[in-house]
Amino acid sequence: MRKMAQIAPKLQELQAKYAGEELMRRQMDLYKRYGINPMSGCLYALLPIPFLIWVYNMILLYQVQFKQGHFLWINPELGTRFPGLIGSHLAQFDAPLMILYAISMYVSSRLMVTDPSQAQMQKMMALMTTAMFAIISWQFRFPAAFILYWMLTNILYTLHYKLYMNRPAPALEPIEASGEPTNNLARDGRKPRYQPPQKRSKRK
Repeated sequence: MRKMAQIAPKLQELQAKYAGEELMRRQMDLYKRYGINPMSGCLYALLPIPFLIWVYNMILLYQVQFKQGHFLWINPELGTRFPGLIGSHLAQFDAPLMILYAISMYVSSRLMVTDPSQAQMQKMMALMTTAMFAIISWQFRFPAAFILYWMLTNILYTLHYKLYMNRPAPALEPIEASGEPTNNLARDGRKPRYQPPQKRSKRK
């Protein structure tokens, strides 16, 4: 991700000069030159999903205990006054909490845009993902405990990402076309020791 941010000015220069297939070809050449995989950001986004599914199953397993838990407006008084919208406890669905999480998910997606050439596409993806999550949450009525956990995890992950990206990064050097050095001495920066050629024995 940091590499994508470092080559952002170069990508903007390409966008100003080229378009269409020529732009895509030069972008891929730029990624290859600096050893960048443009799809690596998607992989990092998918990694937490199995863990979140496991946490959701644990919340369903201990749903009885969450009936005793409350959070700010999630309490029996407001839950009785607005049934179906505000949860009486953390084991019930809560619409305001779901909306807050959807907003945090969209904001975090927008803050993590590192490739200017894909900014518009990532904006549309963020909108679609947020809308799909809101529809699924409303349909399946996820417990408030799960939504609260997911929202806090999303906020902490976004803060960690911004702190990581704001750290000074080492200069990005292009990868040599010849590849890695073929011997350990060259890799360590040492010159190989000179060895004189051996004399061939004369045949009689």
